[in-house]
Amino acid sequence: MADFSSSSHRQAGLAGSHLLGALLAILLLSWLVLDALTLYSLRVRLQHGLLHAARQASVHQARPETIAHSFSQTLSAAKVSPHDQWQLQILSPSPQAFRQHGRPSRQHAGRQAITQGWQALQHEQADLHGPSIYQANILHLYLLYAHKPGPLSLMRLLPKLPASVPNPLGSAAVWLRLEIKHPMQSDAVQWDDLADGRVVYAQYAENQAILPVSHTSWPATVGSTDTPVLNGDSSLPRWDNNSSGVHDGALPPGQSGNPANNGESATDPEAPNPACY
Repeated sequence: MADFSSSSHRQAGLAGSHLLGALLAILLLSWLVLDALTLYSLRVRLQHGLLHAARQASVHQARPETIAHSFSQTLSAAKVSPHDQWQLQILSPSPQAFRQHGRPSRQHAGRQAITQGWQALQHEQADLHGPSIYQANILHLYLLYAHKPGPLSLMRLLPKLPASVPNPLGSAAVWLRLEIKHPMQSDAVQWDDLADGRVVYAQYAENQAILPVSHTSWPATVGSTDTPVLNGDSSLPRWDNNSSGVHDGALPPGQSGNPANNGESATDPEAPNPACY
């Protein structure tokens, strides 16, 4: 009788431990699902912000100020955490595209501008080497976003995953990479990088498989498959920084006559500017 009672107690204890283990596994799985849904929701909001920024930039000469302002405004409206950091790289039009297809613009202090109109004619008369006029009139944005998980997120406990690297503050940051391509609706102008580093021109080829961060103090090398690591002296700019000099009211310039003539400007506002694809 005593043996039967002892066996019953052992079986009850074993069943209780199995039940507790199952409950912990369900709780952990639910936690992971919640983290996954949080990341998915963040990615959707980032994609929406990227689309809004590309649309605004396409009609405002691809101004970095317009890109940063539109993207930040969308993130603010979408209630994205202000503690996250990001950087937008302009992959296209590339510096090579501006050298090949750009012409000095009187409306923009002599900066190089790529004519958005008469693309079919430009394609016939352009050099076949390098990016075509069609590629030069595609705005290609690449987003590097460092998301700081919440205090209750399990992602804070997984700093060794390939998707997570330690930031200068010592906590794990989940890196998200997104990109978007949008046709230009105005003449693209070669601007300077923003001083705060939020929007910069990429220093590497557009077809690079894994793009490192365009920041001189980040020791990422071309072709590296590792996520770039921030050192103590550098960090991604925050999205809630105020942008200065936002020119979102600029009108797209026109163009003059035949864009292939070297003596004529590509930004004559009195000439028609059709999009000839």
